[in-house]
Amino acid sequence: MPKGIYPHKKLTKGQIKKRTETRRKNGWWKNPEQAKENMGKSRKGIKVTWGDKISIGRLKRKERLGYLNSTKTRRRMSKLKKEFFKKHPEKHPNYICGQNGFISKPQYELYLLVKSKFPEAELEYPIQTKYSLRFADIAIPSLKLDIEYDGGNWHNKKLDDLRDKHLKEIGWKTIRFKEDINLCLNKLNKILEVKNDDGSNATTTRILMGRA
Repeated sequence: MPKGIYPHKKLTKGQIKKRTETRRKNGWWKNPEQAKENMGKSRKGIKVTWGDKISIGRLKRKERLGYLNSTKTRRRMSKLKKEFFKKHPEKHPNYICGQNGFISKPQYELYLLVKSKFPEAELEYPIQTKYSLRFADIAIPSLKLDIEYDGGNWHNKKLDDLRDKHLKEIGWKTIRFKEDINLCLNKLNKILEVKNDDGSNATTTRILMGRA
């Protein structure tokens, strides 16, 4: 793990194996959708917005430290953090999680398929847009292709569209998958296996023409 500003340590193979076995035993790994449904049932009738989560976090901070930072201080800290990650994307939590395998099973299966066709493919690849630092679930840098697997519970269409627009402005194409993982694999496999008449791979042509 890159040395960053985060205190957690890299897990050993034994710890990773134990965590995986626990998830399989509890059913999370085999059926993540069922796990999400169970989580929803446990919080039935309780609606928590991002604003609520931020407020709860601030209350916990105040309880722990006895004070809260002012709005001006929080904005300054946010700006400093963005500047830091812009210079050191390898220290961002997204990048660290990707390099250590802390990603969803569907994303990992998609990654293995893409990697078999394009060895240069990378997980949680940092992309600096005109406005902010973004991370591609799976990236093929030479094609400027960002492949995303969108879990329904974790994505907002409006924000995703804005993200895709910012990537497009710097020449990146985004392909999003939201269906069952097997359908995603079949679709992506067809895209990656299409050939031109001269026998070369037609992926680049399809992407540039917006038909991927």
